[in-house]
Amino acid sequence: MFGFGGLGVTTRGGQDMTTRFRKIVICMLVALLALTPVSVLASDMQVTFDGEYLEITPIIVDDRSLLPARFITDLLGGETDWQPDYRRVTLTFDNLVIVLYIDSDIAYVNGEEVILDVAATIYDDRTFVPLRFVGDNFGVNVDFCDDTRTIVLTTPTLRLVSVTEEVRRSTHATITVAGRPYALYEITVMFATGPSRAQGLDAAYTDSYGNVSWTWLIGSGTSFGTFEITIIEVSENGESLVVPFSVVE
Repeated sequence: MFGFGGLGVTTRGGQDMTTRFRKIVICMLVALLALTPVSVLASDMQVTFDGEYLEITPIIVDDRSLLPARFITDLLGGETDWQPDYRRVTLTFDNLVIVLYIDSDIAYVNGEEVILDVAATIYDDRTFVPLRFVGDNFGVNVDFCDDTRTIVLTTPTLRLVSVTEEVRRSTHATITVAGRPYALYEITVMFATGPSRAQGLDAAYTDSYGNVSWTWLIGSGTSFGTFEITIIEVSENGESLVVPFSVVE
């Protein structure tokens, strides 16, 4: 049996219908807010890559710049794999793999979980990824010029192409780097006891494409552990590169 008391409507259990209605409305508003998309704006900034202007329009999400995923990997010569069923995009460049999920602040770099400042998103039917995060991991310098409203992307002259990340005693390790064409580079392989004196670690010139490789033997008495390879360009303002590698059982 129902009763009416003042302005409220009560049920048999005594629950105020007005209060119940308000709770339902609040729940609906909370749900709508949760579904509201993040504000995405097309940016008026230009983008340059190693001095050349690109025909691309960044987007801005939470004051962060994003670029299309495939556009970034195409610039670097990498690969992009979009998996719509999982809303997942995988970027691959050299020995690095970045996995991002649309609207998720969790990404993976070579399997290691990383928390993002801003998530990847879909805009105008394209997958956009956070520029600074991808650039830092792929070795691309990201700078902003406020005066000209330009995002400046540059790649270091000296970068790692490949390395034997884990090597056993009495086997060979190899490293290949890319630098300036026909430039001279020195290599130092540093172990716990000091620099390696193995054959094959002399200074060497890059080829016409800027590539140079070294191969050397890991001695039978070398300590196990993680060590460093240092590559230095022999010039007044030469770049250097430090690469870790491990001697394992």
